[in-house]
Amino acid sequence: MSRRAQENVVAGALLVAFGAILAISLTYGPQTRMVPVPVAVFSILLIVAQLIVQNRGSEDDLHVDVLDVLTRRNAHTEAARMNAAAARPRRSPGAATDVSVIGRREALALGLVLALLALFMLFGPILAIFLFIFGYSAMFGRLRWYATLSLAIGVSGSLYLLFVVLLHTQLFPGYVPGLL
Repeated sequence: MSRRAQENVVAGALLVAFGAILAISLTYGPQTRMVPVPVAVFSILLIVAQLIVQNRGSEDDLHVDVLDVLTRRNAHTEAARMNAAAARPRRSPGAATDVSVIGRREALALGLVLALLALFMLFGPILAIFLFIFGYSAMFGRLRWYATLSLAIGVSGSLYLLFVVLLHTQLFPGYVPGLL
């Protein structure tokens, strides 16, 4: 099966899936369908546009590296960068895959997920997102404190506006009462 046929099959399956989501969402109430219907319609439009674009050109036009497009790199600068990296002295062979380093990274990731879950249960989603983003950015980010505070307020405020104000959703208040 050619690459184009494989991409057409995947796009067709996604088109069917989003069509089913749209059909099911139309049976919901007016407020309940406010999110899934626009998402499904927008996704269907994007998939149809992808099918049109990928089937109009030749097979060679399909080989695009998205990372190169997004970072505006070209093959010449990438080759020069790879040559410069090859000329640098290398670290010891086991340094990048050291078991203790990998174990610490996984433990840190698990700890962050558990911390976010604990914050959700204690304070509810809005305050938990604010505290998590502020804490994470303060500990691991390279932002100044006012940028970290602005980011945390912006994200949690956006979530509040979206779910509480626009969608009229009652969010889980958390087990610590009266904070938000």
